[in-house]
Amino acid sequence: AARRVSCPTLIVQGGRDEVLAPAFARRLSARFRRQARYLELPSGHRLLSERGPCWSELEQAVLEFAGSLRYAGLQRP
Repeated sequence: AARRVSCPTLIVQGGRDEVLAPAFARRLSARFRRQARYLELPSGHRLLSERGPCWSELEQAVLEFAGSLRYAGLQRP
């Protein structure tokens, strides 16, 4: 299914995730037709907690990714 995705993609993975192995996420990111951006943070499975140790890195990565879409002409009208 990843090969059918044609839009820019950001994959964020916790390097110490015990639920979804980082190796799986790296293999998944390689399967996208357009190169997916892959970011592995030094965290476990719960990356989305605002109190998590990697929150600021995650927030910055998402903002940069969203900004890149805007400049690539992919913004909504």
